[in-house]
Amino acid sequence: DLELVQNNNNKIRLKDFADILIENNNATIISIAPSEKLPIIHWLDSKHSDKRVLETIAENKLEKIEGCLERSSIIKPKQVLQLERIGYAKLNENLDLIFLHD
Repeated sequence: DLELVQNNNNKIRLKDFADILIENNNATIISIAPSEKLPIIHWLDSKHSDKRVLETIAENKLEKIEGCLERSSIIKPKQVLQLERIGYAKLNENLDLIFLHD
């Protein structure tokens, strides 16, 4: 997403949060309300998310994609979740994700 930031005058929108300006590895909030049409970045707070693996098939090979999943007390094994902009996945016993469909 660094290229996306650089292509937009170092500005992006953090989804459902704020417009930010990134300069010298520092982010500054420039507006809580959307101030202009900026690319939207989906994000999670590291204090409220856990690292997880999404298993999917690409070109007939198993692919494991590392990412983060929002922490929630209602998430349980065998539950199907909608992953924004990705599709649907089912939680296995380790709370990792198995891709189902988009």
